[in-house]
Amino acid sequence: MFCEECGNEVKNNADICISCGVPIVNHNTNDKNNNGTIKTILGIFAVIIGIMIISIFLWIMTMDEKTWQGCDNWCINFRSEGYNSYLECHNDCMGEWDW
Repeated sequence: MFCEECGNEVKNNADICISCGVPIVNHNTNDKNNNGTIKTILGIFAVIIGIMIISIFLWIMTMDEKTWQGCDNWCINFRSEGYNSYLECHNDCMGEWDW
């Protein structure tokens, strides 16, 4: 490591330059702290992304047939669903899901 003021070589753990007396800034320590901060931020970001992926997966797994197909497709066979008309089925479905 070298003194930024006079250019003389100084020990890695030196606090001041023995040639000119200027305080030495240990750049290696700062770099290590920056790397730790970056790793922490990336770790937090990875956890947030993981939680989002799991949440989306669970949301998809809890959907029922009407949600997947929509009211139009679900009401095509309105009689098998117990309705007298397609419109009755569709209105009931739309009201239930607030589309």
